[in-house]
Amino acid sequence: MSIQKYLTIGQLSRYSEIHVKALRYYEKIGILAPNFVDETNSYRYYSFAHIPYVRIIKLCADYDIPLKTFNDFIRTDGKIELNKMIEQAQHLIKMKQKKLLEDQQFLSYIQQEVELSQRLHQTSEMVIEQVHEDFLLLSYDGEFFSPSYYNQIIDALKLIEQNHIEFYNRIGCYYDFSSAKPEQYLALKIKAHSKATQNLNILHIDKISALARHILPEKVLPTLTLLQTEGIQRFLVLETYETPYNFSKPHLELRADITPNL
Repeated sequence: MSIQKYLTIGQLSRYSEIHVKALRYYEKIGILAPNFVDETNSYRYYSFAHIPYVRIIKLCADYDIPLKTFNDFIRTDGKIELNKMIEQAQHLIKMKQKKLLEDQQFLSYIQQEVELSQRLHQTSEMVIEQVHEDFLLLSYDGEFFSPSYYNQIIDALKLIEQNHIEFYNRIGCYYDFSSAKPEQYLALKIKAHSKATQNLNILHIDKISALARHILPEKVLPTLTLLQTEGIQRFLVLETYETPYNFSKPHLELRADITPNL
């Protein structure tokens, strides 16, 4: 048999830009078979048609698609159901792309919060225009960063998980002094307006201007008391994202004059 029309594993590696070790691994797990093996020296020979095939395998590996699933597309006669393999790969890649987009949006969101925190750090107070935000409210009468605070957060996150609610990684407290009985809540930023949240206590903030400042935890209650004398009744105090980030005692972001639409 003439071997001139075939490729050695080294040539296949060079033309497909896939390492020889990877090609040998593909053969080991049963998703790559040579056209024939020279019995005298065990050299493996491949056709030029193997080049796009192994490149598809490598592409799928780059997207963390389980390679052993390729066995599902190899028929008993050794032929490949290429179209089915490509369709499956495209489906899984689209899922990966969706996840990558979500991760990119999350990082952009955190970056925006860090930039806001930096601006607040450079001034004593500033007006921020709040676009639409929703916060899950749960009754809470403790202090920031206390054991009860973290226990309540754990319970809130369990509730969010159980109801399949999207959580936006902002936590704090909401204070409402507009009634005879002041109210305090743990507040977690979420995606609301769904069946999962219709029976929950949700704070809806939409197109509100708020006075914002950085504040230390021990200054929260004295500052709220002072601001009440100025006629401000509602406050949202959130943990901030800042750089460098202090995991043990981050700054807090105080937003005053929050008008809810419950």
